[in-house]
Amino acid sequence: MRFKAIIFDMDGVLVDSEPLHVIIETAMIKEMEIPLKKEMYSKFAGTTSLSMWKTLIEEFHLDKNPNELSAESDRRFVDTLLNTEQVQLFEGVREVLINLYNKGIPIALASSSSRMIVDAILEKFNLRQYFSAVVTGSDIQNSKPHPEIFLLAAKKLKVSPSESVVIEDSPNGVKAAQLAGMNCIGFASEKNHHDISHATWIIKSFGEFDYELFNR
Repeated sequence: MRFKAIIFDMDGVLVDSEPLHVIIETAMIKEMEIPLKKEMYSKFAGTTSLSMWKTLIEEFHLDKNPNELSAESDRRFVDTLLNTEQVQLFEGVREVLINLYNKGIPIALASSSSRMIVDAILEKFNLRQYFSAVVTGSDIQNSKPHPEIFLLAAKKLKVSPSESVVIEDSPNGVKAAQLAGMNCIGFASEKNHHDISHATWIIKSFGEFDYELFNR
């Protein structure tokens, strides 16, 4: 089976950023004295920040504005990102992007993070030139596991869903890819504690990336 294009998730795939998201969101949750259990929080992996805050406001009957909470968590994330080296690229991912780009494979980024966060990461790590299309959580109405983000990415790349392969690290992301009619590479890094066994293929490092999946 060969494909014409690839769609990358960002958090937990390009960059090891999920720990920072957890630190910031956990701090805000504690500030608001929300009694959130770890099991419930883990279900938000791969979803938009806005979707998470909407769920928490509804679940705990909070007198808060989800857009304001999402914007605040985004601001805290970017401030920390730009002032520390806490977030780093995963080993080998830049080489994979360069190789795919040089082979003429269309590459999209489809991240549930906001446009603000995606722009900050693309600029910090000088990655923007590799992507023919970028879709963020700010561009969609429905969060993963809804397939909207991947369908929009494929549309921007001008390829059909069946011609696209997604690389994801979260259960919600894998399910979204499958609902979009796409095959999915599950990135099971040593930092990833999610169950992504339902992905089409699993790789544990970018050294295992298979370029033979593509048509060029």
